[in-house]
Parts: sequence; structure tokens; C-alpha cells
Amino acid sequence: MTEQEVPAALREAQTPEKRDLASDALATLFERLAPRFNQIRRHYNIDAETGRDILQESMLRFIQVTEPIDKPAGWLVNTFRNECVRHIEKRSHSRERKVELAIRTSNRKRDRTASGELFVKEVLRTICDLPKEDRLAIEGRYFRELSADELADKLQVAPSTTKNRVSRALSKLRSRLFLQRLPRRN
Repeated sequence: MTEQEVPAALREAQTPEKRDLASDALATLFERLAPRFNQIRRHYNIDAETGRDILQESMLRFIQVTEPIDKPAGWLVNTFRNECVRHIEKRSHSRERKVELAIRTSNRKRDRTASGELFVKEVLRTICDLPKEDRLAIEGRYFRELSADELADKLQVAPSTTKNRVSRALSKLRSRLFLQRLPRRN
């Protein structure tokens, strides 16, 4: 059985022999591509367990494809890579929400776990490293809880400019925090 026939054979196999033949072909394809999958997973700094979950999703998509695939190996590798990127994006969006929450709650006294406290310190340190106008925008909006109009009056700019500054400052903060978490390559 050729690689191109695997998805259809797995979907349409009506006898155990055909199903076993298709499963063997899929296993052979997987074994051939396993080093590439691991390379991609490590490139995106994804742990092995999550990588297996992403690979399982990619394999399920592969089996569910109804049109013939000219290059199944390339299709699987690209699908796996795209799923890894999607996973990273989801993780970073979740991290962005944590950043915003940390900013909003850092001026309130609460019991924090050691990791939460470290995260808040990391956020505050990163805010201090931002340019002055970004720091002032974040400080006024989240620490002093000023409205856009109040902050605009304080900074002597238009309210729309204030909203843009806050948005831009948060974007810089998110990207800097995200970059701090990436492993360094030599």
C-alpha cells in the first residue's frame, strides 16, 4: 500500500486484514517521520507529552482527509508544524491574560503562591524597563485605575491617543515577557 492510499484505506477498510494493512502503512510512515516530528517539537519548545497530543491530532486529521494527498509525509509534517504553532499561540494568549491579570491585581494585597509572586515581580521589572510614556500609560490605567479620559488629562493628550498608548504599551510588555521565557540559542 502506498502512502497516498493510507488515509482512504483507514477510513474505508471493511475487513480486519485491510485495516491491519493500512495501520501498518501508517505506522511505517510515522516511524519514518518521528525524528522530524521531534525536531519540530523541540524547535517550538513543546514538551514530549504535549507533542504526542499534537501529533495525535495531526494523525486524526490525516485519516479524516477525503481528497487524495500527493505527498502524505509533507502534509503530515506541515500539519504537525501548524498545530505546534497554534499551540504556542494559545499558550501565549493565555499568558497575555495572566499578564493583564497580574497588572490589575499587583497593587492589591493578596496571598500569592511563590510562582505567582515571582511572575508579578517579573511583570513589574519588565514594566520598569519600558520607555517612560509606556510606563506612565500602564501605571495610570492599571495601577491608579484612571479612566481613559482622566489619563488623557494627566498626560495632556487626546483620549484616543491614551487608548493607543496603553494598547501599544501592553503589546510591548507582552512581547518582552514572552521573549524572556524563550530559551536562548547560541
